[in-house]
Amino acid sequence: TNRAERTLKASRDDHGVTFHVGQVLRHKKFGFRAVVFGWEERPAMDVSHWDGVVGLPSGGEQPFYRMIPDHDDCVSLLGGPRGVRYVAQENLEPLASVSDAGIKHELLPHLFHAYDGRSGTFLPVQQLAYWYPADRPPPLLQPSSGQGPPPSGADGADGTAAAPSATA
Repeated sequence: TNRAERTLKASRDDHGVTFHVGQVLRHKKFGFRAVVFGWEERPAMDVSHWDGVVGLPSGGEQPFYRMIPDHDDCVSLLGGPRGVRYVAQENLEPLASVSDAGIKHELLPHLFHAYDGRSGTFLPVQQLAYWYPADRPPPLLQPSSGQGPPPSGADGADGTAAAPSATA
């Protein structure tokens, strides 16, 4: 039920979920940055054959994250814009600095109402915050200049989303 699902999301630490809604991460294999807008304790589909999952120590038996990738990273690293990604936890790593966290994608304003340049995190809209009540991303390290990126990612002016597809 929906209530049971929300209860699960409130006890995230008991289920091995490392990352948080609103947190910007980097994909270890493909290099793009993306912001988390949801997660599941285990994938909702068979991911065992996905390129990004084959060879991982935990395979498909780990948390998976729904993510919005940075438009410019996808164009430069993957050859074109991408839509929602579904990524294995072992394929993700935190960013080293808040200066790397400002991303752009046309879907951002539908899931996040603001970007916090001080912490390098996106602030979820009310409905998303309701479904993930325990998700509060940790702040990123400040760059040496002490200034974060401009809040360019949340305006939705850049990027064109492709149809959702697998990444892992």
